[in-house]
Amino acid sequence: MTQVQKRYLLVGGVLGLIVLALIIGAVRPYKQAMGSPPSAPDVEVMEVQKEDIPIYFEWIGRDVCA
Repeated sequence: MTQVQKRYLLVGGVLGLIVLALIIGAVRPYKQAMGSPPSAPDVEVMEVQKEDIPIYFEWIGRDVCA
């Protein structure tokens, strides 16, 4: 093997490793994101109370009570 062929082989190997590293780096975050589904958020639960609430309407520059 000549010196030029060795150099081409070395450059090709380095470029191949760079391409392989880029592919692995692009795929890896996708697989980590698919790892586990997000858990349901905690929510506060309250009982409903029935009560009368006054009904009124508001418009800009004007107050009208029903």
